[in-house]
Amino acid sequence: MPYTIMNLTVPRRPAERALPGQQSLWDESAPSTSWSMSTLALTGRILFALYFITQGVFKYPGPCPQSFSGCNDAFLMMLPWIEEGLSSLGLTPSLEPGHFVMAVGSLELIGGILFVANSSVGAVMLLGSLLISTPVMHAFFLDEPDSPRQMANIIHAQKNLALVGALLLWIETRVKRKSAS
Repeated sequence: MPYTIMNLTVPRRPAERALPGQQSLWDESAPSTSWSMSTLALTGRILFALYFITQGVFKYPGPCPQSFSGCNDAFLMMLPWIEEGLSSLGLTPSLEPGHFVMAVGSLELIGGILFVANSSVGAVMLLGSLLISTPVMHAFFLDEPDSPRQMANIIHAQKNLALVGALLLWIETRVKRKSAS
């Protein structure tokens, strides 16, 4: 027996159909333009992108809003780690650590804003920022084994891999939806 949430019928099994006048979450042919689904999707995109937007703001030196006190310190604190990560990949002579951090911050900031606007370009920018920054900014393989820094970098790298997985799922859903229409 299905149950109803916010005017959506949620079947207990995918084979169940929605009640007349209601949209099933499992029905691929149902339009996704209902008020509750579009609001839910927008809320999810905002919450997801908010992480990237705030991280992008933290990666810029200079004046920060009062609510983000300490972001300049975070930028300066990252530079030695970034230099270490870049040198491990053989990129130090060609790339300044500060420029790398600001480039990743730009991808996060612009990609996050575009992602809220439901843009695939934004999702690709966020995906790129994660794939570029993870081996450099969270180079746990360079840290002393079992050190607190290595454990923190492992956690951040795993988080970034989970975000990569979420973005790949989102992009795949977009591709399927566009090819169906």
